Amino acid sequence: MESLQKAVIMKKISNEKELCIILALTSFIFFNFLILSLTILSYPYDLDITEGFLLIPSIKILQGKGLYTDIHSPPYYFIEKYPPIFYSFNTLTMIFFGTNLFSARIISFISSLLIGLVILLIMKKKTNNKLLQLSAFLFFFSSYVIIQIATQVRVDALGSLFSLLGIYFIMDYKKKKNFYLAIVFFLASIFTKQTFLAASLASFLYIFMEDKKKSIKFLTFIIIPTIAFFSLINFLSNGQFIFHVLKSSAGIIEPSIQFLFSRLSGSLIIICIGIYFFLKNRKDILSLYFLFSLIILIVQFTRTGAWINYLFELTAIASIFPFLLIKNINLKTGKVFIIFLLILQIFIFVKNDPRSMSFIIWPNSYTPNINVNSDEKISSYVKNSTGNILVEHATFAIINKKEIPPELWSIIELEQLNIINNSEIINFVKNQNYSMIIYYKKDRVPQIKDLNEYILKNYKLIDEIPWVDQAFHNETWKVYKNKME
Repeated sequence: MESLQKAVIMKKISNEKELCIILALTSFIFFNFLILSLTILSYPYDLDITEGFLLIPSIKILQGKGLYTDIHSPPYYFIEKYPPIFYSFNTLTMIFFGTNLFSARIISFISSLLIGLVILLIMKKKTNNKLLQLSAFLFFFSSYVIIQIATQVRVDALGSLFSLLGIYFIMDYKKKKNFYLAIVFFLASIFTKQTFLAASLASFLYIFMEDKKKSIKFLTFIIIPTIAFFSLINFLSNGQFIFHVLKSSAGIIEPSIQFLFSRLSGSLIIICIGIYFFLKNRKDILSLYFLFSLIILIVQFTRTGAWINYLFELTAIASIFPFLLIKNINLKTGKVFIIFLLILQIFIFVKNDPRSMSFIIWPNSYTPNINVNSDEKISSYVKNSTGNILVEHATFAIINKKEIPPELWSIIELEQLNIINNSEIINFVKNQNYSMIIYYKKDRVPQIKDLNEYILKNYKLIDEIPWVDQAFHNETWKVYKNKME
């Protein structure tokens, strides 16, 4: 008996040693992530084109204006792409922190940290091994997807948090309290981002396999409030809610296997591990959640403008699977193979975002610090302009109290969807008579037919400013001044 206990203890120690490399790597990356996040949170300028524009709905609320207004009213040609929950949270944080990017970034950051805690809680339900619980938590924060999106003004972290909380409670759905709590969080997720349906679909199927009557009750409690609230908001906004969050946000579908693979390649190993886990555990709620998340992700990646924020929810749930496999695999060679794959995945993550391991060592080598001088120069142009400016990052206009410019990417989407036409866009820009126009050299404006020609004819190039975007692509801002001024 004593020898048997000794053998069990030695086996446990051996298994823990196998995880030491993972823990060392992920612990360092997590610490690096925290330091990097603190730098980004307080950075006053945009990391990409989306951030500043996601502040606008909350600004409108604080000004006493309604959400989901006609695109031909200020702010012009602006699409409020999401349901109101994120905007409502941001309105509250703006009251405390002011009209700045920090007020919205802090929502994403805190949501991401809470997701890590929910992963710990889910792992606790699955295993008593604290080492595996901690490993799953740290691995989540090792992904370049999380490192980039967790401190950006995006709705994905908050929506994913609600989804994962719902999954956590639905795992014990036979408890009445948990059943209803899960529904509340699933509804919150849907009203944060309309594509966050995977958790609800997985939960319905999971309950259906065990209790068909209760699954119908679950589905009813999801569908009826969703339809009711969508209809109410749509009525109050004179039909603009459906226009904004569904019709105008649909994007153009452009299926491409090459594009899909390029977006998924950085997370391909954990996706494959997730698929393997699903095939081995088809009735598990986590497996079903992963499956529906993957399907919705692939559908979303067929639209123009898809980016890695779509991977956020899938990354969160997929971070759990490797450590559940380690728990369930009896052969040491199997455990070593999984750990090898995890180490390889971590280095692929690092390749996709070098800051994940190097920001502490070289804090001024990567965005946002590398862009300080460029952003300040652009901001000074906006501040000192005599009139309004068409600038691709809305925050420059917001912090310098200029009229909020239209989002050029939204204009492109609206034109592609035949909601507006090219002549309307050109006439709008002419009528605005912007004092200055600032945009990326290779970006939005050249995609709008005749607009670049109009700018070159009526504006003079006064500056070219180098800039590095969040994905480390070198860009050049072109600054044009109205020839009439």
